[in-house]
Amino acid sequence: MYAKRTPHYHSRKRTEPYKTAPCNKQTNKQTPILLIESIYRTPSYLKQEPDSVFGTHAFITNQNKELRKVFTEAVALGFTDIYYLNSNELIGIDREGTVDGTHFSDLGHYRMAQSVSEKIKQITTLK
Repeated sequence: MYAKRTPHYHSRKRTEPYKTAPCNKQTNKQTPILLIESIYRTPSYLKQEPDSVFGTHAFITNQNKELRKVFTEAVALGFTDIYYLNSNELIGIDREGTVDGTHFSDLGHYRMAQSVSEKIKQITTLK
């Protein structure tokens, strides 16, 4: 049975410390932070449970909204070198990125590596 915690709880609990005192920014102000959204796995489209159930489409949507909100708030607070990668850019939309709708195939791993490395290149080019 899945824990009945909202995506807001999970996202805020994990990201709240970065809003007030990002630990790596205190030790190395040159280190950028890259926030990456969760991907939508195929089974999430079939689950009709509310957003309090882990793995549902609504849960992932709200989780990603919360992560985006944390990013926006961090930027508004004056944090620099913080970046965001949308889940649409990670493994493609042709359903070939996973072997079973959840676990990445070789192509899914390749696409994710390409997406993340491209974003990192963009970030390092900005410096």
